[in-house]
Amino acid sequence: MLTYKKTELMSSTEIVRNFSSILDSITKHEKDKIAVLRKKQSGSDYYICRRI
Repeated sequence: MLTYKKTELMSSTEIVRNFSSILDSITKHEKDKIAVLRKKQSGSDYYICRRI
């Protein structure tokens, strides 16, 4: 089971606004993975992005 730090959970809006810096932190190995959270009327979705 994967666990995430608070800094690895991000909203889709936060990803779009800070795309360059987030991508940079992944390529510099500051973050191994992120989970993109998206709220919908029927609940929440999340998408996992991991460095391979």
